[in-house]
Amino acid sequence: VLCYTYVMSSSEEDLPLSALKNSSPTSRRSTSRRSSRSSAKPTTSSYKESSDDDEEFEFDENAEDPMDEEESEEEDEDDIPLSELVKKASPKAKKTKAAPKSKAKPKAKATPKKKKVVKKKVVKKKSSSSSTIVSHSSELYAKSEKGKLISELLCRWWYVITWPEPESFPLEMPPNSDTMDGFPGVYVVTSGAEVGKILDFRNKDTCPNFNNMLKKSSKEIQELLIKAIKAQQQVLIESEGPGTKTEKDLKELLRWAKKVNPKTSDAEARKVLKAAGLSTDY
Repeated sequence: VLCYTYVMSSSEEDLPLSALKNSSPTSRRSTSRRSSRSSAKPTTSSYKESSDDDEEFEFDENAEDPMDEEESEEEDEDDIPLSELVKKASPKAKKTKAAPKSKAKPKAKATPKKKKVVKKKVVKKKSSSSSTIVSHSSELYAKSEKGKLISELLCRWWYVITWPEPESFPLEMPPNSDTMDGFPGVYVVTSGAEVGKILDFRNKDTCPNFNNMLKKSSKEIQELLIKAIKAQQQVLIESEGPGTKTEKDLKELLRWAKKVNPKTSDAEARKVLKAAGLSTDY
């Protein structure tokens, strides 16, 4: 089925319907009808209607024909522009929906000001028991000249002290044992029930350690230190030659050792040990 659509321009929409009808064949037919109808009208007519009253009716030529009224109404409607009819016939334009109002963003709540927290200073009381182990060596090494004399002597004691003494060794090697290389007077059991046992025959009372050096006076330690420094300097020059940095350091250490006052050093050592709560009977 083919459908043809008649598209009217805007100029045609403004024409009255009567003008369009006049141009169309249907309008011609309607005009011919009206002309024939008007010609058929009698000029004068009188007739008697058979009735009981025998009244006479005369047809008035000037009376309006109801058909003419209908045609005039049609003509009035034809005079309305087509664009107006289209507007009436067309459904009411849908009300355009208003664009939704953008929701206003909620105002950010003002963050309350943080109250300044005043930190109270906590004063920690020093407990009597400290994690640091307090000993004679730790106190004297850090706080006294005698401690420094002992420390420097133990770094080079073999230049002035012979230990272990050969006379302390056993005359015969212990059974099932061998000598330990680098440790004269020390043996290790290599067979029997006590395999791996260490046999140490060195004299512990003369061992160059802190406890034995503490028993000596500052004067004796000072003399041993001066001899040890001089002996070290001689060996150093023989092996590396004069003018080395180590030789300069040894000269400075020797000057300091000679300036130490032994009596003052001993008194200072006792004072330090008493302050630390340590015994001075050594």
